[in-house]
Amino acid sequence: MRSRSRIAAWVVGLTVTAVVATLGCGGGGGTDSGIQLNGIAFGAGTFVAVGDSDRIFANPGTGWTPIITGTNTLQDVVWSRTLRRFVAVGAGLVVTADVDSSSGVPQLVNVQTQSPTASTLYSVAERDGQLIAVGDGGTILASTDGAVWTPRASGTTETLDAVAFSNDGQRVVAVGSGANVVISDDGGLTWQSTFVQFDDADITNLTGVAFGPNGWVVSGANGILLQSDDPTQWRLVGNGILPNLNAVVLVQGLYTVLGEKGRILTSPDGITYADIVSNTGQFLFDSAYGNGTYFVVGSGGRALMSFDGAIYQDTKI
Repeated sequence: MRSRSRIAAWVVGLTVTAVVATLGCGGGGGTDSGIQLNGIAFGAGTFVAVGDSDRIFANPGTGWTPIITGTNTLQDVVWSRTLRRFVAVGAGLVVTADVDSSSGVPQLVNVQTQSPTASTLYSVAERDGQLIAVGDGGTILASTDGAVWTPRASGTTETLDAVAFSNDGQRVVAVGSGANVVISDDGGLTWQSTFVQFDDADITNLTGVAFGPNGWVVSGANGILLQSDDPTQWRLVGNGILPNLNAVVLVQGLYTVLGEKGRILTSPDGITYADIVSNTGQFLFDSAYGNGTYFVVGSGGRALMSFDGAIYQDTKI
């Protein structure tokens, strides 16, 4: 989470469509009480959210239940349909949790914590049982079960903040500080470090990456949005977007960009965006969809909820 007092707002090639609506729900500022939620995923009929807490939070549709993990901070979580397992990453830690649906209501079972690295891990991605986690100092770890992890050479010492797979699982892209874009074309075995540069844009920290129907989209500090069919060549779509942008994820086929002060943008093509009504002033970091419900998580314990992905209720865990 980065706080900025003032950003010059100008946009290159970005169209934002405002949806005007108001719900009778309260919104808070970025300093509201409550833990910060950094990640959320959906699988096997349940949502799992993680954040700056010694607990993970599970919601099978009946409300949020805390489960103690013994960790301090978890940064991201992903569901693996192949492994039938949630995998969360954080400060040198990986937490795995399986799902038992035998009672008719999904429950998390066999919650385990491993310490595969001394580095903080900020993001984890999964495709067909293959897991890639990235973090401090260019750390990249690979796993096929979430329990045993193998380090990979990234070619950079810059912090990597986000990672995503292509649909076929062969190309993997990680982004981070120093405008670094680290690319693998063999499913995460080997990596090549590159960086993004434009003469008319201040590109520093890249905060999110997603693959979707129109290729790759990357978010960054200073309100940066990038789009590409080939992650070695990028198109500058947005620059100086207010407020700052924290992440981009693919939700229900839409690129979903999350930012400070409740900013949510969605796009079917990574180029033209709609401004979504969040009804909150919190900093937002991740989103997931399941069981007919959208959730967006962020600071102040927020787990914003929507049934249409266009207007959110300002709800908390």
